[in-house]
Amino acid sequence: MQKEGKCHKSPGFLAGSWGIHIILGIITILVGLAAAILLKAGKETHISGMVQDPQRRPLAGVFLIEKSRPFSRDYLWGGRVDDNGRFSIDVPEGGSYGLHLCATGYICHSAEVALKTGKINVFSFTLSPNAAEPDSPRISGVNFVPTENGKRVTISLTVNDPNNNLSYQVIGINLKTRQVFIFSPPAPVPPESRDYPNGLYTLQYIAAARPFAEKEWLFVAVDNRSYASPVVGYPFTTEGVIPGMIKSDTPRGEASSGIADLTAAPGHPTAAPELPDLLKGKAGSGR
Repeated sequence: MQKEGKCHKSPGFLAGSWGIHIILGIITILVGLAAAILLKAGKETHISGMVQDPQRRPLAGVFLIEKSRPFSRDYLWGGRVDDNGRFSIDVPEGGSYGLHLCATGYICHSAEVALKTGKINVFSFTLSPNAAEPDSPRISGVNFVPTENGKRVTISLTVNDPNNNLSYQVIGINLKTRQVFIFSPPAPVPPESRDYPNGLYTLQYIAAARPFAEKEWLFVAVDNRSYASPVVGYPFTTEGVIPGMIKSDTPRGEASSGIADLTAAPGHPTAAPELPDLLKGKAGSGR
């Protein structure tokens, strides 16, 4: 005889209850992950800056970012310094990075910068005019040859340095992907040598799923005294040279005006230093 006042729960009811708890647990985890992603997205590390000449006029050109320190040969990202002398990029995290700034007719400036994670890191740099500009490298004969049905492109360019002290820094920048590549020299370079030969430099670029576009590329070559070639882009002739000085005679204001949470790091190169001994070795073939 069944006793009154007791409720007998069926196995199906218990299974349904556990199922609800499991679903609620999964939803909680997913909500937490989404919140973490949004929080991380809201705290991206950002680097931006201004580049000027000694008269505080804006300079156009390119910027290059290396991992940990300048001249590590581990380039991560790069892009163009626009006609107003400004550049900007988001990076995954803070830390120490090597930053290079090159403009046509000016000495390349290299510095180690410390980025604060989740902050807007703003820098201001002053580049010195290159008084030995005729001794700077020159880039010519840029050529693109697609292979493997366009999946791979061989990029070649001729580099000539009048003083025969070219460094490994024959650089290509893809403006769309923000990738930076080091070109391979025309002949092997002994480990003890710091001077790279003049001649035809090449890069094997894997285009992957994206259509290849010549207009996305900029090139620059730097010698061992930080003298840079003119920065060249499409159509890769004298018409494609990006002038460092854009038509502007008006000095501008302070780089960090009106922006909070800044990391100020002004740079004022006073000479064209020789590159350090750690540069000895072969050039990479790009990534």
